[in-house]
Amino acid sequence: MRIQDLVQERQRSLFVGRARELRLLQELVTCPADDWHLLHIHGPGGIGKSTLLRLAAERIGPDRAILIDSSCGFGRPEDVLARIGQELAARGAMVSEAADRSAGSVARALNAYAARQGGILLALDAFEKWGLVEEWLREEWIPGLDHRVRICTAGRHRLIGPWQAGGWNLLIRYLELPPLSRQEVDEYGRRLGLSDEGVLEDLRRISGGHPLALSLAGPLLVRRGRLGAGCGEARALMQQLMEAVLADVADPLLHRCTEAAAVLLRFDHDLLEATLGEPVPTDRFRALCSLPFVTRCGDCWMLHDSVRQWARADVRARRPEAYARYRSRAGQAIDRRLAAGPAEQSEWLFDRLYLSESDFMHGLLFGQEDELEVHGLSASDADEVERMYRRLLRATRRSPREERLLALIRPLLAAAPEAFGALRRQGRLMAFGSVFPLTGRTVPILAAHPVTAPVARRYVPGQSRYYLGLAGHDPQGVSGLEALMARDLLRLLPDQGLVLGQLEENGWDGFFRLIGFERAPWLDAASPGGTSYRGYVLDLRTERLHAKVLRRLRAEEGAPERGPVRTAPRQPPAKPGRTPAQPPARQANLTAAALAQRLRRALRHFDRLYARPELVEPLRFLATCAPGEDAADPALQVQEQIRRAIQRLEDGNEAERWDGQILRMAFLERRGSHEQTAERLQLSVPTYYRHLRLAVHRLARELLRAAPD
Repeated sequence: MRIQDLVQERQRSLFVGRARELRLLQELVTCPADDWHLLHIHGPGGIGKSTLLRLAAERIGPDRAILIDSSCGFGRPEDVLARIGQELAARGAMVSEAADRSAGSVARALNAYAARQGGILLALDAFEKWGLVEEWLREEWIPGLDHRVRICTAGRHRLIGPWQAGGWNLLIRYLELPPLSRQEVDEYGRRLGLSDEGVLEDLRRISGGHPLALSLAGPLLVRRGRLGAGCGEARALMQQLMEAVLADVADPLLHRCTEAAAVLLRFDHDLLEATLGEPVPTDRFRALCSLPFVTRCGDCWMLHDSVRQWARADVRARRPEAYARYRSRAGQAIDRRLAAGPAEQSEWLFDRLYLSESDFMHGLLFGQEDELEVHGLSASDADEVERMYRRLLRATRRSPREERLLALIRPLLAAAPEAFGALRRQGRLMAFGSVFPLTGRTVPILAAHPVTAPVARRYVPGQSRYYLGLAGHDPQGVSGLEALMARDLLRLLPDQGLVLGQLEENGWDGFFRLIGFERAPWLDAASPGGTSYRGYVLDLRTERLHAKVLRRLRAEEGAPERGPVRTAPRQPPAKPGRTPAQPPARQANLTAAALAQRLRRALRHFDRLYARPELVEPLRFLATCAPGEDAADPALQVQEQIRRAIQRLEDGNEAERWDGQILRMAFLERRGSHEQTAERLQLSVPTYYRHLRLAVHRLARELLRAAPD
């Protein structure tokens, strides 16, 4: 056995997916004469076109499949004829020493061979490199072939120009290769011996389902295990992938455009120029949009998901100053669009969220799926929604008695169908979400369920309150499902009011926090089967959603506030016969240093203060009524006072803003370890800890200043 045979056997053992594409290529050989067509496979470099053709040729068999690779390019028709002649000679269909390699003789030999075999596949690979002979093939040579010669071409681009007219437009069928699905990526990883879920998640994140990225990242993960974003080998991998993607792009302007486009979720001409900071002539913008890794998205364009991820990671590591400039310009340009009015706010808010440095947003939410469509639901869809929800329950291996929120679907669909949003793919339900108003019709339904009963108890007639928490998706979901679920959630949220949310502990709290939700332990609950739900509150009574998101993002980015500043929410009037709860008086002679000590312990467990009463008790004197909460929950009240104090620091002078930013990143957002936070702030670890200690002292002084006497 030759080494080449060993290599090919290993490639075959790792090949996953592409069942539909392989079937189409095999059926092409036997399609009837009146259905003759040229099949053109296209997609970006490394997506697996050559591998697909090679495997299809193996399955069809060497007698009926001829594969011509043009990796070196063909400069003259004679080069093509000589190559096809060699393949025919190897099959005994042409004299190997024949001097006549004219177009006519090769065509006759090929036609006669196809007739004897009852049809053959002639596959022309790397077709983007056939440009010098493309006109000759189309106008002279292919028209003289017998219909039993079935032709497949494969290249990075769709066939354009004369291929789109003159009758060819009726004879060409296109097959675009998408990235591999989540299930196929996992299967590839398992064949490599990867079983740890964290490592498989890294494989999905790095590859985006792109076969070239899988072939490069898979062995690296086998050797190293999990890869952090800052890992030198991970950065080198991203650079290698971008070199492969841009191998055929010689224009330096298009390289810079790709860098700028990677910072954006999607772009148009004006937004790209604003982000890049230089003009992009119309012909160069069109050239960018015609690249195989750029796709149309409504009225805009976007980089393919995996390419966008690699390009963003590459420019961030290689040219950090340029990356920071791109982000800053993009934020300002999108902010101007958000300021244009409600329609623009709905359209561009998600794009503004993409500019966040949240690992959650970039790691989970921004896949796209062109075939997913947004629809509404009605009471007649209840059976379909319940079936999908049950599939989800089975896939997540819940106990037999665990039904989570299944019992709510049918009655709530009947009570408020307009509160539901659904995602469908070719008519099939893939996901749904909902945001319900608390009304006389919906509250009794919520009150009867153990998970949503705490929400029902917060119903106040005459006040605009909503519930978010009933959602589900197909467990065999497609790429981009999470992104569109999140985008649909923004559409369903009300303009004003108080939104009470509940989430399973499944990672989506990162998105909730980013759009303004605050933890509300008084909404925590558990289903009879043991599934835990975490409570959240989004207060839109005094600040619209887009303004809240922009304020939080600008604070994260260290930019000065613009636009309306949130005022303190108006407290609800006291109920008759009750005396409003009064906060405990400030403890006498408490120094800032002593309070800082207490704060350090509490801040380490900020998200779980509701479970640590021993940390809350020394801070009870800070308590005031929290937004939307009538009862006196000390943990929630202390959390709220600390958040407000940090926000006041961020609204203060330069030194206060710096301290507020450190406190928010270290304790409120907690995106990784303190060492990772220091890296994001571009500080050495010792310097970071010194600043953090000073920031906690400043926070203590601010809390003492504002605390009631």
